[in-house]
Amino acid sequence: MPDGNIQFPCEIIKLAERFRTLRLEREKIAKRERRKEKAYEKYIRTRRLAEGLKYAEKIFSWASSFRRNKVGKELIRKSHTMDRKIIYFFDGHIEETEKVRLAILPTGLSIDSGARYSKLYEKKIGSPSDLTISVDTRVLKKACEWIDNGRAWGCIQRHFPWLDKK
Repeated sequence: MPDGNIQFPCEIIKLAERFRTLRLEREKIAKRERRKEKAYEKYIRTRRLAEGLKYAEKIFSWASSFRRNKVGKELIRKSHTMDRKIIYFFDGHIEETEKVRLAILPTGLSIDSGARYSKLYEKKIGSPSDLTISVDTRVLKKACEWIDNGRAWGCIQRHFPWLDKK
């Protein structure tokens, strides 16, 4: 029997209409909540990007000074990898963030996951805004702390234990 030929009792029609009204109200409320959540996430992301940008600019400034300095130039020349010149200065991990290592390249910065085959996932970073987008603000803040308190130098030494032997 085709759908159009069914005769529903009035009570069933009223029940279905009530169900439909309730469903539409719930969907409308859920849609409003999703919009609020997205707006809040966007606000947080924008705030973090703005905050992260100041950390990223500090990191880029430090790395630029490192590359211009004669000691930094020598370390980059003596870098331990065969096919690229790279100096790791941050390899810490912050809970609930993706593990990231930060490194100085002769022309910019690099990030990778710090895993055994992290070279496969390496990303070259050309500007502070790229760094802000690519790395969590908490990691950038911690990297700045490492720069300020000298832990970055310890990280550099940790990645080049053989420098004193040659």
